[in-house]
Amino acid sequence: MLAFAWRWTRRLAVLGAVAAMVAAAVGAWAYQRYVVEEPGAHIQRDAILRIIAQESPVLYADGRTRIGVFFAREHREYVPYDRIPKAWVDAIVAAEDQRFFTHPGIDPIGIARAMKANLAAGRVVAGGSSLTQQTAKNLYYRPDRSLRSKWEELVNALRLEAHYSKEEILEFYANQFHVSANGRGLGIAARYFFDKDVEDLTTLECAFLAGMVKAPANYNPFLGQSEERRQQARARAQARTRYVLDRMLATGRLTPEEHDALVQQPIPFRKGTFRYDTNVILDEVAARLEQPPFPALFERLGIDNPSTAGIEVVTTIERDAQEGATWALWHHLTEVGPLIEGGAETWRGAASFRLDDAEPPALDPHDRPRRYEFRRARVTTAGSVTEPFLDLDLGGASCRVDGEGIERVATIVARARKGEPWRRPTKADVGEVLDALSPGSIVWVSVRSTGEAEGSARCDLELRPELQGAVMLLQDGRIRAMVGGNDNRNFNRAVTAKRQLGSTWKPVLYFAALQLGWAPDDPLDNRPGQAFHFEGSWYYPRPDHRSVPTSSLAWAGTRSENLASIWLLAHLLDRADPERFAEVAAAVDLVPREGEDRAAWIRRIRDDEGVISTAERLPLVAFTAARGELVRELWESGRDDEALALAGMFYGSGIEAELQRQAGRPERQAALRFNYLRLSELAGRCDAQLSRLRRAVDGEAPVPSPAEVALLRVRPHLGALQPGCGEQGEGWAEVGEHLLGAIADGVRLPLGDGADMPIEGRISRELLDRLDRIMARRLLVLQQADPWSLDVLQYHPDYRQLVGMRYLAKLAAAYGVQTELPPVLSLPLGAVDISVEEAASLYQGMLRGEAWRFPGVASIPGRSDPGGGGLFHHGIEVDAPDAATLLIAEIRDRDGAVLYRATPQARPLTEPVAGRLTGDILRNVVRWGTGRRANGAITLDGRPVPVAGKTGTTNDYRNAAFVGFVPRVVDGPDGPAWRWGEGYTLAVYVGYDDNRSMRRGGVRLQGASGALPAWILTAQALADTGLLGTTAPDTSEWLVEEGLQRVPVAEGSGLALPGTSPGAPVDDAGRSILVALERGIWGVTDARWRIFSPIDPAGRRVQRLRVPTGGGAADGDSTAVGTAAPVADGTAGVEEAPSGEAAGPAEVDGVDDAPAAGSPGDVGAAAPGGDDAAEEPD
Repeated sequence: MLAFAWRWTRRLAVLGAVAAMVAAAVGAWAYQRYVVEEPGAHIQRDAILRIIAQESPVLYADGRTRIGVFFAREHREYVPYDRIPKAWVDAIVAAEDQRFFTHPGIDPIGIARAMKANLAAGRVVAGGSSLTQQTAKNLYYRPDRSLRSKWEELVNALRLEAHYSKEEILEFYANQFHVSANGRGLGIAARYFFDKDVEDLTTLECAFLAGMVKAPANYNPFLGQSEERRQQARARAQARTRYVLDRMLATGRLTPEEHDALVQQPIPFRKGTFRYDTNVILDEVAARLEQPPFPALFERLGIDNPSTAGIEVVTTIERDAQEGATWALWHHLTEVGPLIEGGAETWRGAASFRLDDAEPPALDPHDRPRRYEFRRARVTTAGSVTEPFLDLDLGGASCRVDGEGIERVATIVARARKGEPWRRPTKADVGEVLDALSPGSIVWVSVRSTGEAEGSARCDLELRPELQGAVMLLQDGRIRAMVGGNDNRNFNRAVTAKRQLGSTWKPVLYFAALQLGWAPDDPLDNRPGQAFHFEGSWYYPRPDHRSVPTSSLAWAGTRSENLASIWLLAHLLDRADPERFAEVAAAVDLVPREGEDRAAWIRRIRDDEGVISTAERLPLVAFTAARGELVRELWESGRDDEALALAGMFYGSGIEAELQRQAGRPERQAALRFNYLRLSELAGRCDAQLSRLRRAVDGEAPVPSPAEVALLRVRPHLGALQPGCGEQGEGWAEVGEHLLGAIADGVRLPLGDGADMPIEGRISRELLDRLDRIMARRLLVLQQADPWSLDVLQYHPDYRQLVGMRYLAKLAAAYGVQTELPPVLSLPLGAVDISVEEAASLYQGMLRGEAWRFPGVASIPGRSDPGGGGLFHHGIEVDAPDAATLLIAEIRDRDGAVLYRATPQARPLTEPVAGRLTGDILRNVVRWGTGRRANGAITLDGRPVPVAGKTGTTNDYRNAAFVGFVPRVVDGPDGPAWRWGEGYTLAVYVGYDDNRSMRRGGVRLQGASGALPAWILTAQALADTGLLGTTAPDTSEWLVEEGLQRVPVAEGSGLALPGTSPGAPVDDAGRSILVALERGIWGVTDARWRIFSPIDPAGRRVQRLRVPTGGGAADGDSTAVGTAAPVADGTAGVEEAPSGEAAGPAEVDGVDDAPAAGSPGDVGAAAPGGDDAAEEPD
């Protein structure tokens, strides 16, 4: 038996040896044949260099037309091996493949080590790929992670080793790794991260660049939406570099002394500049691809290097919208820039439109002009002053600057001389243009229109001023157009720049108020001279135009009232009862957290938030509680004037120091002196004087002297003399010698009831008495409570205001504002820096009460099909990026197969009725406020498009903005209709990069003149290219949904006209506001619906407006029940004095009668000698 086993063992050994010899022979033959002799054309050096030079196209939303390409030739800097720093070679070898220079392309020891580490950890924690394998993997696209693909990768590594030296392989590796949107390779990385040439890199910098090659986005300190994320990237970069330095020490490439010195040093990042221009859309796409979830997605897809994968990126950008928005902004900047810059040394008059150093346009007869396109052109023929025109050669195609275009330039030149925006051009100005742009001149033009016949195209002359701007166009969260500046290159002012956008913030406040119990026709205190107090600081806002003392909430938005807006923010939660107030406080994390003890809660609310609540402050808290209770009673009984007066009263403790600081400012002192403690003391003295006077009238006491009744005032009222306490205004008289003499003569003067005695003309004695009683009751209860409990804090004035401001911040954050909003009362006036993208996203949220998120689905290759049918693919869900807007819609591989597709999701957050009512405010801004330049300026099919929006102007005219909505035509119950919530959100900003003032001579660029004209031109481009629809509705206003009604209002205050009610006829030309009505058992009632529906991420509160099935006009009947349809929201405001009124001394928007859109240069001016802007931004 043993002999038998031995024979078979010997035979098997022989067979095994023979098989091994045969396998070795076959392997050697295969290696020689397929690795050495016939490796394939892709191993040739030219092929490798072509792969390194491969471009990745970025496409418009149509998925066909190119916006541009990543990694174009100018985005590369090929670095030969002899220029690569030795420190980088040492670092990359130490970190990635320490036996690189000795193994044959595959490192068995490294593979064994990695397998051991992975088995010990139970997961993949180490890789065994050599640098040669990584080079092969990066160069040659791997469509999946199958065994076949991995085998092909290994063979390619052997091929590289067989045909290239180690130095050449490392050279390929160093020139193809992904860096950022700016390109790839070590040369670009050195410039991007450190602004250096490769030769100048230090050992520390080389260690970082060696460590970041596999995941550059993880260690990029220049990316990230917040400073916190950028700091996290710096920390990761420091840790990764430490790892590389440790490996260099372990492999003998650094001495211990060198290592210890380097690990103590921070990485000296300095973002570099490049010789080439970039496109802001490409830059933004690239930046987003480097942020989650895309790096992980590429890893899952097997794309180790997006730079060489040849992927295609389909964006959400609509070509027509992008070209129209670009033309609108640049065309407008050509007109307004010279108004500001005409006095500079660089301004040459009409010659500024000539490009003296430019090359003529390249000849391409097939490159036909496209509307809204900008091109260089050569002047071929010039007309005369009596018949002005310029004929242009665009490079094979012709175009004409007609008389209208020549007059436009002559107007710009005439107005630029002295900053006179009202100046009209003369024949001499026209002659200057024709002389400066004689035949042979090279000019920059935009294509206004194209025609069928040769030479029928019309162009306009353009220039690039220093003045900048930005445009952001959104539709359902998708970016449809994005213009980053007057050349749309290098710096994206639509996304990256942070600017104060003035009164564009006010509609956000009204939007919040309409969710928290306020109604559009509620009166607000708009008196000049108001004072506000928050956490130890006093604030005295100024109006920027003359107005009325009381304004409805809707009209405060329409007229952009500073004082009413600040008052509303300070009283934002006055309509909420204690239960609802607590709900809002919890929503903004200003209640004790689960598990938070009392000490921690006090530290958070006192030290972090600045609210001080002690037993000594309980009288102040009791006063605030009593005042709120009484104000609500007055509102419910229709005594609005008394409610507003009482709401403006302070308690009065500790106010003496502020009174001293405001000495010499009687208006401010009057506001401070209207406080409970002083008025109570004054009322007591007046009571005593009135009692003395009454006893004298009754003959029970001697007649007092005038000094003894000096506080009293009287006036005839209902057959008696009504007494008053303190200064009262017109119609009142002092109790002087004449009146006292009559009493002495025995005349029985009928004195009125002291309970009705007004105190300083603002509040009656009866109200003060009621306030005393309520306050005493409240104080008894509060004294039994913990000063830091919500029972007390909900009536603490600082805490109440803080909750309101935090709610505003939460609302903004939910709709895409990533900038943290400070708790300051000036917030509605624009006291925070945000980007144009954030502003557009915020307004879009108000459109329908929705926020958008953008998860996606990726197509992941699976196992090979046993039946030979290729690969199974399965879809996986991909997390949504952090961005509130969508730009990357789809990613395809080089063969056109979809690898990733975004799946937008709308999340209802707030009650859409609040948004609809805010939208009506914004519509009134355009009809009656600072946005009226846009009223009727945008047309579709010859009929007006009902746009809405809000102007914004900051201090000293440093920034100008307009943010609003452009509707699209929808199918209504009676045909085409305008429906709120369907369309585009459009934001435009204009200003200088150094934030200097946009004023010169009589020019003052404001929201209405600096930004709105470009906004109008963009909206008109949307209409002209069919993006708003093709058939205009008969009505020029939005549908009024069921449950909403229009109310006619007074021109000045926006308060409901006496004797009117919801449902009363409204003249289309008359002023009106939209209100929501309560629903009863039998349908809609006439009662106002006060919405209380704070922001709710779960969407539990959100309802939907219904569109009427009959009538359908904007101001028509809305009682019919219809199908459910989403509705939206908007905003409102005013900068210049409303139509028909004179501007006040602090006026911001000086142009009262806005010219029609398209009139050059009327954009912008204040009348000569106008005053400066108000101290607060509008």
